[in-house]
Amino acid sequence: LASMSLSFISLTFRRSRSLSFFEGHQIPAELEENTLQVTKFAGYFLNMSGKPPGFCWDSFKDAINHLPDAKIAFGVHDSTTFHQQNSRDTNVLDQVAHYIVNVVAVGVKKDLLKTKFDSVFESSSYSNVCSGKVKSNSGYTYGIVFAFPSGRKIFDSVIITIDVKTEEVKIRRYGLISSIRGNYMATITAARLTVDKTFEAPDADRYKC
Repeated sequence: LASMSLSFISLTFRRSRSLSFFEGHQIPAELEENTLQVTKFAGYFLNMSGKPPGFCWDSFKDAINHLPDAKIAFGVHDSTTFHQQNSRDTNVLDQVAHYIVNVVAVGVKKDLLKTKFDSVFESSSYSNVCSGKVKSNSGYTYGIVFAFPSGRKIFDSVIITIDVKTEEVKIRRYGLISSIRGNYMATITAARLTVDKTFEAPDADRYKC
């Protein structure tokens, strides 16, 4: 994103305080309302009470494709899952950070992202399943990064979601823990939008997630 300024808006859906994981600059005052329109529209497709909770990517893309004008266009869209098994000391964080920087082309605050991952990997609860116990947890983060090319009537928006999950199984034999099997996973989805500065979010009643 050469010759562009980047700004970030973040919503982190956990009981803990919100953290901004991606690097960006302050949104120019004259474009605050424009970026709010994009944030408002994207917010229609958040369903944090769903099972599982998250961002309704398919509905979002379909809604953009059926808008009566072309003031917002869906560009590159990619989803990648990183996972590692049988190790609490995972490299999933490094893989996600590398992907964000090198594929999505957005800076990332790795220390804050690590805090998010640690809260998921370490704050789990066990439930009895068959011969062992399953320990699982999940966390979900949603953010929008804006880029403003100089002297143009359009700007770019990158929507990023990160879905972090962990599951550990303690296998018991003869009443003793004989092994622990784990699966540590992070799915990152990103989409780049091209937005005309005259774009206004349509009414929310038209959309369901």
